[in-house]
Amino acid sequence: MTSNKDKNKKANEILYAFSIIG
Repeated sequence: MTSNKDKNKKANEILYAFSIIG
C-alpha cells in the first residue's frame, strides 16, 4: 500500500509532465 505522500509525488510528476507537453 502506497502512502499519501507517494501518491502526491506521483500526481505532481504527472502534472509536471503534462505542463511541459501542454
